[in-house]
Amino acid sequence: MSLKEASSLGGYSTDSLQRMVARGRIQNFGRKGKPRIRRADVPVKPGHTAAGLLGESGRRHITASAVAASVTHGSRS
Repeated sequence: MSLKEASSLGGYSTDSLQRMVARGRIQNFGRKGKPRIRRADVPVKPGHTAAGLLGESGRRHITASAVAASVTHGSRS
C-alpha cells in the first residue's frame, strides 16, 4: 500500500513512514521514489483507531482479542 494509505491505517504521518522506510525499520516493497509498505508491516500508533478496521457498513470490526483486552484492562472502546 502507499504511504498515504498506510498513514490513515496506522496513524503515523507519511513523513514518519518515509523516514522509517529510509532507515530500514520498514521494508520497501515498492521502488525508489515510490515506496510501498505491506499491510502487515504498517506500524499502528498507540491509541489510533485504524480506518481499515471499519467495514463496508461503516461499523467497527472488533476482534475477540480486543474484547478480551477491554475486559481485562477495563477499556471502553
